[in-house]
Amino acid sequence: MFCSALFQGSRIVANIDDSSVTCLDPNTRDCDENDIDYYYTPCIDGRRDLRYAWKANITCTGGIRLPSNLRNLPCPISCPAGSFLPLGTQNCVECPSGSFSLGGGIRFHDWQRWPSRILTFSTYCVDRWDTRLEGCTGWTLNDTYLNANIEGRHSTKSVLETQVTVKQNSTVSFRAFVDSEYSYDKFIFDLDSTKTWIKNSIEPVLSTFSLTPGHHVLKWIYSKDSSINIGLDSVALYMIEITDITDHSDFCSVCLPGTTSNPNSKDCYDCPMDTYNPDYGSPLCYLCPDGYYSLPGSTVCTPRPACTANDAQLFGSPCTSFFNRTLYYDWKSPKICVETNYTLPLPRNNEPCPPCNPGEYRVGDNCKYCPVGTYSTQGNEGTCTDCPAGSYAPKQISILNWDSWPKNSFTYCDGDCGTRGWRLGSTYIDSGTNHGSHSYSIFELHTEIETVPSGSVTFTYSLVCEGWCYVELYDGVEYVTTEWNDLGSTEEVTFTSGPWQLATGQHNLTWTFGKFFSARNADHAKIYDIMVDGVSTGGASFCNPCSPGTVSPVPTDGCSPCPPGSISIEGQQSCEPCPADHYQDEYGKDTCKPCGASTTTPPGSATCGDSHCKYTLPGPVTYDLSGIQNTHDGMFGAVEFGGQYFYVSPCEQKNQTSPGNFIRNEEGTIFRSFAVAVDQSGVSRDLGRIMGVLPSDGSFDGFSLSFTQGDICEDKGDVARSMTIRMMCDPASGVGFPVAAVPMEPQSCQYNLEWSSIYGCSACTEDDYISISSGCKDGSQDVHFVWKDIPKRCSGGVELPDDTTRNCSSVSTCSVGKYLGPDETCVFC
Repeated sequence: MFCSALFQGSRIVANIDDSSVTCLDPNTRDCDENDIDYYYTPCIDGRRDLRYAWKANITCTGGIRLPSNLRNLPCPISCPAGSFLPLGTQNCVECPSGSFSLGGGIRFHDWQRWPSRILTFSTYCVDRWDTRLEGCTGWTLNDTYLNANIEGRHSTKSVLETQVTVKQNSTVSFRAFVDSEYSYDKFIFDLDSTKTWIKNSIEPVLSTFSLTPGHHVLKWIYSKDSSINIGLDSVALYMIEITDITDHSDFCSVCLPGTTSNPNSKDCYDCPMDTYNPDYGSPLCYLCPDGYYSLPGSTVCTPRPACTANDAQLFGSPCTSFFNRTLYYDWKSPKICVETNYTLPLPRNNEPCPPCNPGEYRVGDNCKYCPVGTYSTQGNEGTCTDCPAGSYAPKQISILNWDSWPKNSFTYCDGDCGTRGWRLGSTYIDSGTNHGSHSYSIFELHTEIETVPSGSVTFTYSLVCEGWCYVELYDGVEYVTTEWNDLGSTEEVTFTSGPWQLATGQHNLTWTFGKFFSARNADHAKIYDIMVDGVSTGGASFCNPCSPGTVSPVPTDGCSPCPPGSISIEGQQSCEPCPADHYQDEYGKDTCKPCGASTTTPPGSATCGDSHCKYTLPGPVTYDLSGIQNTHDGMFGAVEFGGQYFYVSPCEQKNQTSPGNFIRNEEGTIFRSFAVAVDQSGVSRDLGRIMGVLPSDGSFDGFSLSFTQGDICEDKGDVARSMTIRMMCDPASGVGFPVAAVPMEPQSCQYNLEWSSIYGCSACTEDDYISISSGCKDGSQDVHFVWKDIPKRCSGGVELPDDTTRNCSSVSTCSVGKYLGPDETCVFC
């Protein structure tokens, strides 16, 4: 007899000859192979030793003895996955049935007891300051998974820790399920003090991280904050796997109950249908006895229930050219019932073919999408109907009939599944039956959204469960919605979910049925219909009138926007041009905008303004700005005020303040404008897309230029920027130059300039000049024309007439204050 660990932490083994003398409690267990530790020494010159020792802190007596150390063994020896190297030997051996190996890596998935070979784990709790907590055990064993085990505790972290040395580039992987208060309670993986947040998930998620050669410290941390609890408030850690720890595996890992393996395997597989395996490491699966069944991966067999009508399903043969078929019944798969009091109904011949889904039409046994511009409300047998002009046929995927699987769809199941996925049910699909806890029945539908900015998806479903279950929709990028039955309702009630927006692009729409913490039973979900709008490939089930601003002259799947200069109301097949003196500068609009005061434009115009730069105001009085237009290549400016630089173009919109200096908005896009304000960064704000010419208010000689409908002021809500320029008649200023009017308050987003210029004067007319005649000599006289005002107070317009000679009468002179008119009479000046 011998005693081990005579003192705490000791590896000294004392042999005692007298078996009546014991060094430990007489009820102490016998030592076994799990109490022995071993390791190979480093490989030096192709040799190494194998050494054995008792593990620290064990208390056992009797049992097996410590093996002798083995010296001078050859190294290194590599063994592939599916094999192992027995301790102290030189040849690889295949793993037997019921076990597996990773060829130098290790996988932990059996959590009945803590691992003690290759790696060991420690677990503990700390507070928010990382101080160890007493009375908190940390992670706990739960047969097939580890539980973080701090439900209800606050400001606490549950830590699982191990250390590993790897020989080459390798990986650590783990599969975990997280259900907690999102963003506050967190599951963290800590790799050598680099922390990664493993986010909440509906099903267990596999995470993989790279390991470089050398030593690593791995920690799995569930951190609880100081507030509320949500969900299961925990983490379930199912599997941990680390590759390339050594050149070979020293042993084979056993398969879990419900699974087995063939010899030389690197993984285990589920026991097939109607077989089971209750043991760890079993080399085979056992057939269920008569009257019993099992689903794949089972550890026990279950008595078969008696068949009922709910176990049968109606199927149809392919449709004939006469649009009929044979209907027959068969058992739902997998069949688990016993045919006692219920038998399958007889087939029914010459039954009409079912309608295709809305937006489809039938060609023999196939349903096809309606052609572009046509629609079908009920899946009509042979044709689709044209949409009238002024409307369009929106493409969609509309699934109401479930006699066959839709195009680009498939189904499967993960976890403790009772069926291979969702099942067809003519008017619905169901998620299958006899699923275990943490099983996931999945239906996927691949589609592409082409509408901008988005399409949508809507579906109708029901949930019947004894405990918690859900239907989740994932679009391939993010979770769209999760619908729960958390009250355990067994009443089949239908609900509509959506519409949910789907961005333009590819989508893999995935519906998942899942359940928690209940045995295999009839829990299930049903989906009755799915509608996806805005797809690139689909059919229309109705026509929509073209929206205002769009038209369709022929059957189509989308209306075209009216171009600038034209508009339309709802349901039109062609665009109408804007009337004279109105314009529309955008695509797809239903109204035209009036031009600014005193400006004109022909019908169908996209802009306003007089290209000749001449404007007539009431009076009538005309102002001619063509001289300004012809004297400047770019815009007039800069007028500096309040840290901004103002530029104006009185006649036409321009896209450069000066040659080569383009006008750009915040996005860097070049645009055209009558007036802009440029800030210190070079970003331009539009001060007016519309120009108007207004008469003076009487306080000055001239007129006003009004620029409106500029960019929206960021801090003024829906107020648009605008500018007014007082064009003041001043012949002495020539062309002149605009200046800031005082006061000007930029914060009001209304900007004011003044411009003294000859072009602020009205256009010249016959009333602005006079004629001067010479004396009458021999019946004729010379006529000379001069402006009334020197310098003249008009711009453009008519020119002075050329000097001329005319016949004259005896009246040759007029009194003071009069002149000789064209009719040779004296008139007052």
